[in-house]
Amino acid sequence: MNIQKNKKRNWIEYLTVGIAIILSVGSYLWSLKNGYATIYNDAMAHLNMSRLVIDNIQPGLAQIGSVWLPLNHILDLTLIWNNWAWHSGFAGSIFSMIAYVISVWVMYKIIFIVTENKWAGFIGAMVFAFNPNMLYLQTTPLTEPLYILFFVLSILLFLKWIKTNRLNYLIGLGFLGFLQVLIRYDGWFVSGIEGIAVLIVLIFIQKNKIKDVVGKFIIFALPIIFGAGLWLLWNLLIYGNSLYFMFGNNSAYTQQKMIGNISKLITKYNWLISLKAYYYAVVDNIGKYLLTILPISIIAFFIRKNINLKLLEKILLIIILFSPFIFNEIALYLGFSAINMPELHWTMPLRGASNWFNVRYGIIMLPFVSFFIGTLACLYKKIKIIPFVIIILLIFQNFLLFSYKQIILAEGISDNKVSNISNAAEILKNRVSKSDKILVSNAVFSSLLFKSNLPLSQFIHEGVNKQWDKALKNPQDFAKWIIMREGYNGDPVFRKLMKKSNYNFSRYYKLVHKFKDVSIYKLKKQNEMFVFVKKKQFFVGNKKFLIKGINSYDLAYKSEKDINETFKELSKIGINTIRFWAFGDGFNNGFQVKSGIMNEERLKKMDRIIFDAEKYNIRLIPVLVNNWDDYGGKKQYLKWTGNDIKNGDLFFSENNTKKLFKNYIDHIISRKNTMTKRVYSNEPAILSWELMNEPRISSDKQSVLLEWTKEMADYIKQSDKNHLVSIGSEEEVERMNSNENKPIKLCSIDSIDICSVHLYLFHKNKANYENFSQLNQFLKNQVKFSQKENKPILLGEFGVSKKTKPFSEKPLKIAKKITEDVNRLNYNGYLIWNWNSVSDDSFGFSMRGANDGKYNIDNLKEIIDK
Repeated sequence: MNIQKNKKRNWIEYLTVGIAIILSVGSYLWSLKNGYATIYNDAMAHLNMSRLVIDNIQPGLAQIGSVWLPLNHILDLTLIWNNWAWHSGFAGSIFSMIAYVISVWVMYKIIFIVTENKWAGFIGAMVFAFNPNMLYLQTTPLTEPLYILFFVLSILLFLKWIKTNRLNYLIGLGFLGFLQVLIRYDGWFVSGIEGIAVLIVLIFIQKNKIKDVVGKFIIFALPIIFGAGLWLLWNLLIYGNSLYFMFGNNSAYTQQKMIGNISKLITKYNWLISLKAYYYAVVDNIGKYLLTILPISIIAFFIRKNINLKLLEKILLIIILFSPFIFNEIALYLGFSAINMPELHWTMPLRGASNWFNVRYGIIMLPFVSFFIGTLACLYKKIKIIPFVIIILLIFQNFLLFSYKQIILAEGISDNKVSNISNAAEILKNRVSKSDKILVSNAVFSSLLFKSNLPLSQFIHEGVNKQWDKALKNPQDFAKWIIMREGYNGDPVFRKLMKKSNYNFSRYYKLVHKFKDVSIYKLKKQNEMFVFVKKKQFFVGNKKFLIKGINSYDLAYKSEKDINETFKELSKIGINTIRFWAFGDGFNNGFQVKSGIMNEERLKKMDRIIFDAEKYNIRLIPVLVNNWDDYGGKKQYLKWTGNDIKNGDLFFSENNTKKLFKNYIDHIISRKNTMTKRVYSNEPAILSWELMNEPRISSDKQSVLLEWTKEMADYIKQSDKNHLVSIGSEEEVERMNSNENKPIKLCSIDSIDICSVHLYLFHKNKANYENFSQLNQFLKNQVKFSQKENKPILLGEFGVSKKTKPFSEKPLKIAKKITEDVNRLNYNGYLIWNWNSVSDDSFGFSMRGANDGKYNIDNLKEIIDK
């Protein structure tokens, strides 16, 4: 009789396991086909966590260190090396599927042990097995299926132990506690509850002596304490804080605190809403119709005598089964967790349009419901219709869940739609090359790393601690791409680069794609970066920029053909900067034909200049007004404002004149280039705005010029944060005020970025220097003065006319000695005077020059070549 009974029991067990296997495999194939296995951000993140151990800039087991417990990541390592297993999710899903099948069998065993009824065990196992949310969840690499397995196995061993008092079951229960505390934090609480239950059994049911109680409890508790202690030690070694997993930057507590800072976390310190939140999660996962008969099942469990447990054992069993509910309530109440669903009528910050968050936590109560529904079925000896009613109810409930509320899948789909991660991943797939590095927070964008299909060794993230901090400080030295979630303080990349140093960051990177939750920046090319000053040097990106340039004062008045030829030919010989006059005041062909009236055709020529400069990687220094009468100059401004043009000093002090000049500055800086479609203030080809060509004022009014320079430079900086500003002075960097006998330095003004000086060897046929040594000393003095101001110095104009023979040397030889001297004295560059379209016999260089007393492009190359 007993043998026959055991055979029947085994047959039911085999049927139970067989159904579970069929359901598991079928569900996985369906999930895989539809792309659901890895739809959860957390699913992708778990897979990445394991993959990073082998595929990383800094590989190693330390990558497993995170706020997430390590056990599932360790298991995933067995398959994660395979690209298909990684990207399909199979490396983690296989363990979820195995856990699901075993859990179904364990549910059968638990109910059978308690009821000694095979059909009760089968029905309870089927409540678990056919749950649509559980069926989907077991196709994913998420941690809940594995945790549920260890949880129900611990209940099985607990029952076997209290029935047999065999020590091996108690040891096994402790080992399962060890596994629980390394898979989910629920396990820490549940293992504690199981520990209390073990003590109660040892003392009040088995009535052990104190010595035996202590000894047996140590045997049980030691593996659990070891597991928890191991994790505390791991956090201490990796992060320097043993409680990092609880309070660290990426912990659940910190995330919920961040949400609470934006909008009240509705469950925190509110028992009622916490109860509602988790209750709704359980209802949505398991179904309200099954839950309606749960009270009857619990009552029947306590009053029926055919339940093979004592009253205290029943109480302990129900407490253990119910402990996940208690844990989640405490976590919600204390703000360590958050759950959202439509029933709560709460718009959760940082979650976009999604109405669901962490709804899957409710599935942890499935063993509780399955157990009591199964035990209810054992009443069929008295009421034979009960099993059939339960089966019909189960079918009806699961039909509703499949049709309307497969809530765990719905949350995953909703998250996937809201985040725009897939769109961003496509950009990375198509545009990032194999040698590119990407700076991104793995904690924020793990799913993007996963979906990009790029090797994880291309990403600089928190787990690459040898580069992470350095890359956040100077990303241009490490990463070609940067990904951030703008406006989200939980993203350390956004917090460090955009919130604290937006201007520095914008020097190097440009926004190439922006989605709702993802911004993708790319390192600018050299010709896309602005020139800036650092440590008395010009820089473009992270490279020093030494100006090897030329003046072409009338460049904006040349034909488009000549403009293009200028850039094309000068770029070939190494010229990298051109200074030109971006003014022309008071005549029909100029920039400003009348007071405040601009010439669109002339401005279009400037558009062309900027366009070609960027094309040929040449920088520009546009000059905004002339001190002299050529092309209008300051006298034309005074004429427009009705002032005495003989008193040129008024230009720097008369209010209406200054307003008119500011108006011109506004027109130029804010103009939208018809070719590049950028406003001039955003044109990287422009190196610096130069306020004036060779500003001068009466010697007793030097302070007026100083004030004007500061006012105009400040004015430009207010609307243009990208460009440098220079004054264009041709006189000594430091000169004495005749009235006050103190140094005057135009470049000492904070908003003036460059010290400048002009150098010519003759004035009105009279030599300015007796010998080259005197000239050299002049150059030395200018460097000395500029260094006091911690600013770069530029030789803004210099030239040697073919008509002269300075120091009894050939003019080109002296010109070359000057460029060599300038380089040797650590000037930051020079601008030769002058490039012409038509050759001349004076200073001008041109394509059409020849060795007949005129300079050509080869002569120019000879001067600048080093």
